[in-house]
Amino acid sequence: MSKATKQSLWTSFLLLLLFPMISHAHVHMNKMQPAKNEVLASAPSIVQLWFSGAVSAEWSKIEVTDTKGERVDHGTVSNIDDDPKSLQINLKPIGPGSYEIKWSTVANDGHRIKGSSPFSVK
Repeated sequence: MSKATKQSLWTSFLLLLLFPMISHAHVHMNKMQPAKNEVLASAPSIVQLWFSGAVSAEWSKIEVTDTKGERVDHGTVSNIDDDPKSLQINLKPIGPGSYEIKWSTVANDGHRIKGSSPFSVK
């Protein structure tokens, strides 16, 4: 058996072993702006989320609330610049205080993921 054939078989074997792990990996949150527990000097006008894989803006929900539980977002979730791995929501004008971002989405693999994150404005 030639060296090239052995390398090709070895590569195929490794791919077969790794394929189940790759196919079962779930989408997760990569980063968000504002970041978890971030203290901002000025109020943001938008909340943005980035994920490790594609998510559905149509099946996503982002709520930003103040300490009274009142929503301070405009309610419409969209992708950032048509990037399927991102979500955003515009905020109403907000002042100093504490806020919480609650989000849920459906990844293209069909799994629902959700989370929450506080931030504050000085």
